[in-house]
Amino acid sequence: MSRSYAWREPCEHCGSKAPCAHYPETPGPFWQRVQLAAQCIANDTGTGSRGFDGCFEQYDGAFVIAALDRLAQTDARLRAGIDRLWRSGIAREKFAARAASLAHLRTDQLERAAADHRRRERNTGGRQMGQAELAL
Repeated sequence: MSRSYAWREPCEHCGSKAPCAHYPETPGPFWQRVQLAAQCIANDTGTGSRGFDGCFEQYDGAFVIAALDRLAQTDARLRAGIDRLWRSGIAREKFAARAASLAHLRTDQLERAAADHRRRERNTGGRQMGQAELAL
């Protein structure tokens, strides 16, 4: 039995309403979500899509932001995209504060720490990060 995806908005990248690499049915593992968010931000496409939102909505949005900030240290297009996306002073301060709050973790520790955080938040009924917390 095939599933109907008529209710979905088309992917901003490829136009598909069915799950695709840009608009998955369920968000992928941590680094896949970081890479998808980085691709959307650097290319200035898809930042209004559910796929992009899903990158931050797994109780570990601050960890995704920290990873993006670290990737942007060596990727000028990503840094420019972050500056464009989080352009207001308050939004930029929130982004920087979230990245700084995890500065004590090495990059290779982010995924494990994010998984531990997700598990704790789910078990205690924590809130997922949404657009308001992202300050977009």
